[in-house]
Amino acid sequence: MIRILNIVSFMMSVVLAVVLYTVKYDAQVEIRRIKVLKVDIRKEVETINILRAEWSYLNQPARLKRLAERYTKLMPLSASQIVTVNNLPERRRDSEDFEEDKRLGGFAGNATGSIEVQ
Repeated sequence: MIRILNIVSFMMSVVLAVVLYTVKYDAQVEIRRIKVLKVDIRKEVETINILRAEWSYLNQPARLKRLAERYTKLMPLSASQIVTVNNLPERRRDSEDFEEDKRLGGFAGNATGSIEVQ
């Protein structure tokens, strides 16, 4: 009886040692993978910071103004060009296309603005 108990105990010890070794090896692999991921994350954060700095430089108002003056014929906006919605003319509703064509959703020819789809 004692001999069987010794053999079973020895076998259990061997099995447990193998399981422990496997778990330790898997943990070491995961630790190495985490270290590699941390390095990759650090590189990505540095890249993001560089891109943000470049974005800030490229969007400086003075730089954009120089580029606009150099490459476009745009003029600065004057106060007389700004209007409200009430100053805009109403949309024409007398066209036959607006009344017959339901694909427009009835918005141009209908005061309620309901949308009807065929």
